[in-house]
Amino acid sequence: MVGSKKRGSMVDNDFEAVRGSKVDQVRELAKNSYGHKPNLILINAGTNDCVAQDTSGTKDQMGGLLDDLFKEIPGTTIIVSTVLASNRDDDIEKHRPGLNDDYRALVEERRAQKQKVVLADMDYITKYDLAEGDDIHPGDEGFRKMAAVWWKAIQVAMDEDLITAPAESDVVTDGTYNLCPKKYGSGRHAEGTQQGSGEDDGIYKHTSEKLDKRMVITTSGKAGGFFFARMRLDKTDDLVRWEKNKKGEVQYHFYQNDGNGHWDTFGNKQVTFTVHDNCESSPLGVRWADMNGDGLDDFVCIGTNGGIFVAINQGGVDRNKGPSFKHVGIYKTNEGFKQDRIHLADIDGDGRFD
Repeated sequence: MVGSKKRGSMVDNDFEAVRGSKVDQVRELAKNSYGHKPNLILINAGTNDCVAQDTSGTKDQMGGLLDDLFKEIPGTTIIVSTVLASNRDDDIEKHRPGLNDDYRALVEERRAQKQKVVLADMDYITKYDLAEGDDIHPGDEGFRKMAAVWWKAIQVAMDEDLITAPAESDVVTDGTYNLCPKKYGSGRHAEGTQQGSGEDDGIYKHTSEKLDKRMVITTSGKAGGFFFARMRLDKTDDLVRWEKNKKGEVQYHFYQNDGNGHWDTFGNKQVTFTVHDNCESSPLGVRWADMNGDGLDDFVCIGTNGGIFVAINQGGVDRNKGPSFKHVGIYKTNEGFKQDRIHLADIDGDGRFD
């Protein structure tokens, strides 16, 4: 939001509007915003022309305002709204329908000329949406409806690819003066440095690079026997594979992450380790999660009945052996839910899985 005036409790409260102005006066006041170079301009004007009961030249004045804005702010997009309904039949309502028809015709004429103009038709808002005791201005619910009409018009402009990036503002400069004292809140905001309100960083957009096949591992283990877990304090996940050996004992094969999308097999040397409470029946109960907040993933076995067993990762990884684990044993008895209903996650952000 940009403009030479501020009002309202919202953080981004800049605007360029004055109560009581007719369209020819709005045209003059709009000059205060030329330097901000807005890429989207919303215009709601004409009510006071109806109050003055003289709308014969209002369409031309609105057309002149559009001409001024397009000339002084190249590339901008303008949304023109119709005049809102009122509770004043003697002046506003006498002239409003005709003026709104003029505005609709003006927008159609300019769109036919390929100008970047969209109509926001406010006829959806009635006198029943006015603020209590006010014959002209909407109440809160009326303003919500008005905002919805603006937003719909903005979406039309977006769908038609009318809205372009804002040009560099003439108003914001680095400045050459060093004058003190300064009054808090008297400075200008750094417009042109962000998109949106600045209250968040926008919609998440994922980007990634697809890599080729990293490695091939053959296993006689059951499905679900591959895990990625932080076995070392280097912020990368190593590969761990569950497998039963020829004696029927569960062991884990360890492959160290080299940080470049590969897992080191140590020259085809098999590095294995075992854990107490190995989840011997199936890898489906195996989880790797940091249970004590030390940055290493610990061994968790969720039994088929929902009980949880834990062994704490002690580290000690090298090229000849995997990590060692300290047996804790039963960590949590079941609460009536079986293995497939139990999930681990750090809910409260303390670094430990709950």
